[in-house]
Amino acid sequence: GVADASFGTNGTVTVPFKASGLTVQADGKVLVVGHNTGGIYSNRALARYTAAGVPDPTFGTAGLIATPGGNGPYVELRRVVQLASGEYLAFGVAAMNSGYGSRIMRLSATGQLVGTVTSITDAWLEEIAVGADGRIVTIGCEFGTTPNQPTGISVRRYTAAGNIDPTFGTAGKTVILGNQLYQNVKSPAFTEGYGVAVQPDGKIVLGGRVRVTSSGDHAGVLRLNADGTPDTAFNTTADQSIPSMGGVRAVAVQPDG
Repeated sequence: GVADASFGTNGTVTVPFKASGLTVQADGKVLVVGHNTGGIYSNRALARYTAAGVPDPTFGTAGLIATPGGNGPYVELRRVVQLASGEYLAFGVAAMNSGYGSRIMRLSATGQLVGTVTSITDAWLEEIAVGADGRIVTIGCEFGTTPNQPTGISVRRYTAAGNIDPTFGTAGKTVILGNQLYQNVKSPAFTEGYGVAVQPDGKIVLGGRVRVTSSGDHAGVLRLNADGTPDTAFNTTADQSIPSMGGVRAVAVQPDG
């Protein structure tokens, strides 16, 4: 836990924008994503550092790409992963007054936008994970009929190239909605997904919360098969609740499974 003096300045690197996510590449370089606040709208920003925590001169301008706030598309980046091709897949949220929902974009190895930005207007993405086969899984909150009202856990899978994977769920997406029993009446419960991890066998572990009218938020952990269907072999006991309040924000798979 002691600061690594060989990284940055006494173990610290200060990023010149509001950072929200990062990925460590196989070569040890670190890509950080977030957003700047210049201009009318905030917009995407990226910085890459060497394994020693020094700005990477081969990336952007002195290691930094900060898209001006007046130059769309307006996206505040939250998470990023590196694809097998060396490109990046990143997602974020629409900046103020530029539409609700999430945005997914593919970036070149030098941080430039590749193709067009994919707008997701029916979900709010929270986390991203990459499986052993290179396929990418995102988790978030599926909106209901009312904009900005999340009602279910939204899980989407993309190919290693960053395209939607039609072999997963329904057209690349699985939505999970929790239920509650309140006053002997069963009804849908406000359900959100936050954490995701992919096992070596391709099964997907999810974490989130279910809001129960009578007792507040309950933590939830569930697992999907590699094709996006529920894994009924995961926790077959009668009591499938976690004895704690609140939600599960992150999930990790240990080497022993």
